[in-house]
Amino acid sequence: MESTDQNPATNSDPSAPPPVRSADSEPAARVPGEPSAGQADLEEVRAQLVQVTQERESALAAAQQAAATAHDRLAALQQAMLTAHRRAVLAENSGQVVPELVQGATADEIDASIETAKAAYARIADSVRASTLPETSPLPIVAASASPRGEAPTDDLSPLQKITSALGRNGR
Repeated sequence: MESTDQNPATNSDPSAPPPVRSADSEPAARVPGEPSAGQADLEEVRAQLVQVTQERESALAAAQQAAATAHDRLAALQQAMLTAHRRAVLAENSGQVVPELVQGATADEIDASIETAKAAYARIADSVRASTLPETSPLPIVAASASPRGEAPTDDLSPLQKITSALGRNGR
């Protein structure tokens, strides 16, 4: 027997058209230009999202600026500590190193450069000593009893040289 029921809600035929709603079940007609309640909520959420995004970006920029400032301060502090370490090492080895050769980006590098600076100083000192010490003395060796203030023998001098010598001793 065939189903004579014309109510589509009870009809199990899949090819049947969807049920028709009554006038009471239809959504209210929208007035053009006025947002619906769902759209107003959506706009409010969107505005909140934009505000939260801006606040987050502002906080991120402030945090990045604070990190950059902290990094700069840390770098300055490390440089000051490195300079102080270099000064201390130079003071410890004063007169034993070439100061210009004591350098490095870390305390370990400065400590390692000390040996190079000491070796360079030793080479320079040896070179200076070797160049300033003559092999033979160019001046004659004079006895301690020979006084430069003593009078020169006048026997071999001419009369003019004798007069000049005498005037030179009197300060004229």
